[in-house]
Amino acid sequence: MITQDLKNPKSQGLGGLLIVLGILLAIFLAVILSALARPLVGALASTLFVWLVGGCVALYITRRFVLKFRYSMDARRLRIERVYGERARFMLEFPLDSLLKVGAPEEIQAAYPSAHRSNAALKDVPMETVALAYKQEGKVRLLLMQPNEEIRARLLNALRKG
Repeated sequence: MITQDLKNPKSQGLGGLLIVLGILLAIFLAVILSALARPLVGALASTLFVWLVGGCVALYITRRFVLKFRYSMDARRLRIERVYGERARFMLEFPLDSLLKVGAPEEIQAAYPSAHRSNAALKDVPMETVALAYKQEGKVRLLLMQPNEEIRARLLNALRKG
């Protein structure tokens, strides 16, 4: 079995400090705007605004600093998990014999424009993003991922065999 963990690079030094200050500034501005808008829109709407900004900040932090993807592949299956800290959550799994096409995201999305797309790639990782088209439950689905060379070679090999 081959396993690859894909995670964003860690922020260091001044970059990390600037990110923390930016997050604090966003929350501070949301609270100030909420207090200023309270007479105009009411207490409930201004409170919901602060919660909305806080939720967006939490989502950004989770996606950017906590989330990683784990690709696991054996001779018959590819499994993708979202990993938050040390807790893995199942995302998807499919047999390699259902693989239809592997290539650049633009090429695969053009070939299957109406297919449901799953994203298991991260923006800040310098690895090339690859799109997979596979069949599941009679429908074509797409997966965006950033495999290492070993997993990519096995995917291409499985495509040739299938």
